[in-house]
Amino acid sequence: MGNVRQPLRVPSTPSHAPASAAPNGTYMAWLAKDLAAAAADPTIKWILAGGHRPFEDLPTAHANELLALFKQYGVAMYFAGHGHS
Repeated sequence: MGNVRQPLRVPSTPSHAPASAAPNGTYMAWLAKDLAAAAADPTIKWILAGGHRPFEDLPTAHANELLALFKQYGVAMYFAGHGHS
């Protein structure tokens, strides 16, 4: 994808995600490390993230933690596909 970096899927909620997605878990540490590397790479112009559920469906604490990481490392867009009518 050229100069775009997209980390792997962001776990949707603590109840649907492994324990590693907890605030001090290995997944969140990996995500922070991956986003930091992307932000530091001058060849990457856009950082995108994707997850199963939209932010309004996430528990507030989990959404805030992800949002803080996304802001810190300049994530340009978050994609989600979960939706039921």
